[in-house]
Amino acid sequence: MKIYLSILFSLLFTLGVYAQGDSITFAETLDGMPLKTPYIDLGSSGSSFSLSPDGSLLAVRLFRSARKSSGTWKLCMYDMRMQQMLWERPAGKIGAYLGGKLPNNYSVSFVKAGAIPARNMMWTRQGLLLSDGNTLRMLDPRTQQEKWKNKLALLMVDDSLDVAVGYKSAVSGKLRALRLSTGEMLWELKVSHNTNWGWNDARRVGKSSVLVMNDHLMLIDLLTGEYKIHHARTSYTETGKAFMAGLAMSIAGVSMGIMTGYAAYYTPNVNQFTVSHLNSNIFQKGEYSYVSDRDSLYCFDNNLNVMWSYGFSRKALGASQLFSRGERLYLLNDGYGLKASGFKKPQCIPSLSSFDMMTGERHNTVCYATRKKAIEGTAVSHDEVFVAFDDSIAYQTLDDTVAHVRPWNVKAYGRIIVVPQDTIYAYREGDTAPTPLFNAEGRYIVITDKSKMFCIDRQLKITDDYSADKFYQVCERYGDCRFIMKREKTGYDFWIIRSSGSPVGHITLDVQAAAMQDGVLFLLCSSMLISIDLHRL
Repeated sequence: MKIYLSILFSLLFTLGVYAQGDSITFAETLDGMPLKTPYIDLGSSGSSFSLSPDGSLLAVRLFRSARKSSGTWKLCMYDMRMQQMLWERPAGKIGAYLGGKLPNNYSVSFVKAGAIPARNMMWTRQGLLLSDGNTLRMLDPRTQQEKWKNKLALLMVDDSLDVAVGYKSAVSGKLRALRLSTGEMLWELKVSHNTNWGWNDARRVGKSSVLVMNDHLMLIDLLTGEYKIHHARTSYTETGKAFMAGLAMSIAGVSMGIMTGYAAYYTPNVNQFTVSHLNSNIFQKGEYSYVSDRDSLYCFDNNLNVMWSYGFSRKALGASQLFSRGERLYLLNDGYGLKASGFKKPQCIPSLSSFDMMTGERHNTVCYATRKKAIEGTAVSHDEVFVAFDDSIAYQTLDDTVAHVRPWNVKAYGRIIVVPQDTIYAYREGDTAPTPLFNAEGRYIVITDKSKMFCIDRQLKITDDYSADKFYQVCERYGDCRFIMKREKTGYDFWIIRSSGSPVGHITLDVQAAAMQDGVLFLLCSSMLISIDLHRL
């Protein structure tokens, strides 16, 4: 009880700086003790928010109602120190999620391919950057004055270099860069843009260059647009299907177009008959970068010169994962490509191969199946690899020359759909605290389409099981504290817990959005914004 009182006092002390109105109970301890905090009342219900890097300004999406029967969404700017609204404007196509701030060091920020949700607002040193899909706007956050506007479907921002990069539009093959401070175009390139997933991966190289995997591998100087390209085989088009579909459309006299809206932050489906993602991540170690495509594994220096390559048989590789242990490079071939719909299409036999990082000499290859098959999830620990298909599981150490494979009882347990990569917290009937579950040496987690979750050991035997509809995912973490969430039929259930699973408090308010900044957890609850200093918990 003394601990809970100390927590309560700390919260009241910390949050008092932003206090407005009466205090409110935001959580309860296990013994029913309320945790209270003052709050900021924003005047109407909100759906999302984003804080400036220094925490002085709050951009929030609020539903402003002129009458009980109608209203509109507004993008509003609130001064946290003066505790007053500075301005509001129609939200337009600013979606339900407003992207977070840049890191304190203003390093590069990528809008990742397929990221959910789309990031459509970003704080920069020049102001507030907004996107409605194909157009960028820079606003003065205090006056809402529009500093500039230009065409760009955003892919990345480097605030330190004063540059934003993207395509002219979501379906354009013209890659361009804008100066953040003025909106002027720095350069424009015509770039192959035929796959469904655009930039599969991107990594910084040196001060001003970025290594990008799109249709091919490109090294681009962000300031000048100078580039080098390595032609890679990362996709193919099912030409027969594409021809027949085109013929049908011509006969029907239908003209196709792509409505992008603010979904330009998702990589567009340029060609629905393209099978893409037939490449690995860009793996960097020291002065070298390693990448695979459909046929080969490559090692490049920082100028995109090939240091070595290893050629597989044609069409031998699918989507792959590269990682290293010591001087060994490992290529985990997941065996699939991605259709425009996002569904996996088996391409080849999944396997794990190891190589000498300096010479490219292959040491060995271990296959996980005897036919084309798609891996659903993997877990790699220090010296172990666990692989899950929808109907089988496999295990090996990195030194093994063969893998241990066992059929999965689909009828009893359901088809495996995912291997979670982050810690999840599972509840059982009668538990006083959730149990943390994570992949580690000797224990691996799978989730099936029958809403079941299983722990599996090295012998590929089930050691424990949980209901998959009774686990919590980590939303935010700081130190030993975790803010966790579970989806329910009527909404979401939130807790603040220790990393061990020990509960701090059960959130009693309806949370619309959350963000962490400098160890402070901010929660938007209807029209109220509350903050919880996790340093003091």
